[in-house]
Amino acid sequence: MKIFSIKAWAKTILAVAAYLFVFYQIVRHVGKAEYIEVQLVGIALAAIWVVLGIFLTWLFLPQWDPWLRKLRKKFKGRKIAIITFDDGPSEPWTAKILDILKEHNVQATFFVIGEHARKFPQLVERAHGEGHAIGGHTSSHRILTFLNEKERLEEIEKSIESIRNILGCRPNYFRLPHGFKFPGIYKVLGEWNLLPISWTKGIWDTDMPSTDVLLKRFSKKFDEFEILLLHDGIMDDKPGSNRTAVIEALPKMIETYKQMGYEFLTVEQLSQKIESHFGKVEEKVIDIDEPSVIEQSIRERAEKRELES
Repeated sequence: MKIFSIKAWAKTILAVAAYLFVFYQIVRHVGKAEYIEVQLVGIALAAIWVVLGIFLTWLFLPQWDPWLRKLRKKFKGRKIAIITFDDGPSEPWTAKILDILKEHNVQATFFVIGEHARKFPQLVERAHGEGHAIGGHTSSHRILTFLNEKERLEEIEKSIESIRNILGCRPNYFRLPHGFKFPGIYKVLGEWNLLPISWTKGIWDTDMPSTDVLLKRFSKKFDEFEILLLHDGIMDDKPGSNRTAVIEALPKMIETYKQMGYEFLTVEQLSQKIESHFGKVEEKVIDIDEPSVIEQSIRERAEKRELES
């Protein structure tokens, strides 16, 4: 029985091994150098390589997030569980998850993909109507790290506008695909009144493990503050995928949290209690009708198209 995701660990190990191998080669050649100038160049390269490693770790490790550190400090001594779902909505999985959450009287947070929201608007409306928080997750789940600025803005904008067209209000929360960041992320999303939300606990449910394996991953370790990452959506590039294990395991996960004394919060409820990335206390959720950079850019583009026509 495989409790861990072999693919995830294999990629991580290979990346770390490659990084350490290059670092070792730099240090080894510096040690063999006869001239001080060559040694200084080698030391500079080693320093650059260390800085690059730190930057790449921040870029691709979702848990390396100053906001998460603030949360752990803020809620020290309290058991908090925030259940989140990515990549939805989808049929029949999102509806079944909503049924379970309603039965157990638990609110969760759904980070929806714009294309999926437009396909299943009734599920977004139902989740919102039943008290769950709704956040953006790009329009098509492209990794923003590898896109240019224009493509990033389009992915974010279309995602947010898809939700607004369905609910009549835009979300204040955003989750990056795979949790991969990009330089300037906090400034960009901050200007749009979007708080980037990561996670502290991922259990690789997209690997479609059995229910028992999923529960073993879930139960392996518990922290006082947990943002649990699950998925209710099915990506187009993974035909035949399903969320059966999530549906079967979710009631047991909820009961486990309850038995351990955890308090359930949505990201929206959490935002009323915490310091944001930008260093000020969020006394309340940002006004959903407050003008944003997204809306301004849409208006400007519309005016430009009118002038051109």
